[in-house]
Amino acid sequence: MDENIYFDEKTLMIEVLKGFKGIGKFFKAFDNVKIGDAEALDKLEHAIKAIPANETIIKALEENIASAKIFLNEAKNIRIHTFKQHEAEYIKQLQSDGKQIREYAGGWRIGKIKMEVKPELARIRVLYNNEVILNWKPISSKDDFIAMEEKGLSLLESQRLNENDVIDVFYEAYKQASARRAYNVKTVLILDFYRETRIALIRKNLDTKPIHAKIDKYLDFPKWAFLYNLDIYRALGSNVPEDKRLGLQTGSMQEVTHEKKGLVVNGLNPNDEYKVMCYVISAKGSCK
Repeated sequence: MDENIYFDEKTLMIEVLKGFKGIGKFFKAFDNVKIGDAEALDKLEHAIKAIPANETIIKALEENIASAKIFLNEAKNIRIHTFKQHEAEYIKQLQSDGKQIREYAGGWRIGKIKMEVKPELARIRVLYNNEVILNWKPISSKDDFIAMEEKGLSLLESQRLNENDVIDVFYEAYKQASARRAYNVKTVLILDFYRETRIALIRKNLDTKPIHAKIDKYLDFPKWAFLYNLDIYRALGSNVPEDKRLGLQTGSMQEVTHEKKGLVVNGLNPNDEYKVMCYVISAKGSCK
């Protein structure tokens, strides 16, 4: 493909849409027909007479569809062709800004987030610990990469709990989850712990409100938000009181691969390897 070819996607799309809108104008008159209106029949008759012959409408529609298909194919091919260029420019800027980045098959780890790429579709998505924050979006410039990164980080921070809350909520969630594990109260499934964390968040929020208050916060607390706060909690280390300190345990290959009992952690730093954890335990081996 010729690197010097100039393709104005926005202008060409406006022209494509203009063609379809030109056909649509012949049907606008039907919007003026109101059932029950004394002039409804007259307006309907006028709208019908304003429509060109079938052959004219069909020909115009076929021509616009053909033009739209040509535009779509060319636009998609050019986006794919330029995707790598925009990606390279974006990575170069990240390096210039001194940000931590790490390449892997299928994308990049950039600071706290993971950015997956599909060059063949010119799309990217943003994840935290392999949980989707922002789903696939089309990319047409370096700025689109930057916008997705910034939005992903903004969403992460919007769900961050303060230090005291994350300690209290996780400890309460562990107590509730362990109480439901009759055969081994010391170890709880991380998925059960996640469920109880959501409940504990709502309970803590309601504790500061009147008894009749609506539940207006933490109704949605996605896995990526939970895992982000879990990684932050783990990074607190000795700042967590010993009697409330929790740890994580891995599971067997069967539990991780086939039973899907685990969740990914270690997303704060791109130089850390992701790990799959299946269980939550008390650091002292029991929960008071």
